Amino acid sequence: MKTSLLEYSKLILTKVSFCEALFEKELRKNVYQLSDEEKLDLQAWCNHHFGTKYGPIIDRCFYARPSLHKMAC
Repeated sequence: MKTSLLEYSKLILTKVSFCEALFEKELRKNVYQLSDEEKLDLQAWCNHHFGTKYGPIIDRCFYARPSLHKMAC
C-alpha cells in the first residue's frame, strides 16, 4: 500500500513531537512540499493533535516565511 506524502508527514510529525525543534523542522519541510489543499488538511490536523503544545510553532510555520536557521534539541 502506497502512503501519501500527507499521511507520511503526519506519521513523522507524530514521531518527532517529543522535541520542539524537530517538530518545527519537520513541519517546515512538509509545508514546503505539500499542495495548498494538503497544507490546509495538515494545518487542521496539527492544530487538533498538537495545538495546545505547539500552537505558536504551527502558526509560525503556516503563516511565516521559512527560516534558514538551524535548530537543535
